[in-house]
Amino acid sequence: MMKAVPKRLETGKKRPKNTKQKILVAGRRIFAEKGYSHTRIQDLLKAAGVSPGAFYNYFSNKEELFLELVREAGEALRESVQKIRVQGIKVGNQDELFLVLIDSIRYFFEFVDQNRAGLLILFREQQTSNPIIMDTLNLIISEIHRDLKKDIHTGIDMGMIAVADPGIAAWGVLSAISGVTLAYLNNPKIERDKLIQTLSELILLGLFRR
Repeated sequence: MMKAVPKRLETGKKRPKNTKQKILVAGRRIFAEKGYSHTRIQDLLKAAGVSPGAFYNYFSNKEELFLELVREAGEALRESVQKIRVQGIKVGNQDELFLVLIDSIRYFFEFVDQNRAGLLILFREQQTSNPIIMDTLNLIISEIHRDLKKDIHTGIDMGMIAVADPGIAAWGVLSAISGVTLAYLNNPKIERDKLIQTLSELILLGLFRR
């Protein structure tokens, strides 16, 4: 069973140690609340409690700050997924794989709960019109897709997964998880345990050989 502690992105509950950290903490919160296009430099300065000079000492504009936060969130998300991958490929039969799947999805949504601001930034800006931001998001998503595709191939080789195209299957799983995660982030009434069980069953029906 998954024992790793999810990596945290948010540091807003702790006192930032330096000016840059103050700006990053404020950026996570304001971008998550307002979105990229509706956030102004003045909003960031006020939330961080810093002067314009202090802000521009670290970031040339809000885009540069936003990209750092996106890369940070994406890297933490990928690390979380990689921990799940390492656990999943060690199992020897379908029943064990399904138990690992449930535990892994539980781990992932514990990670989501602990990193809501950073992940809201990542998921809400998937349709941004800014090409630099879009390229950064696409790189993060493509890396996760590549890892997942490899694991689906492994499942096929082990005789536990039956799909016609592992690449398309990987996109389907990512789309399902992405959509459910965004709904979960936006709706605190969704029960996490019920979400985990249902999502695991959905993936089981879609991928596993029966």
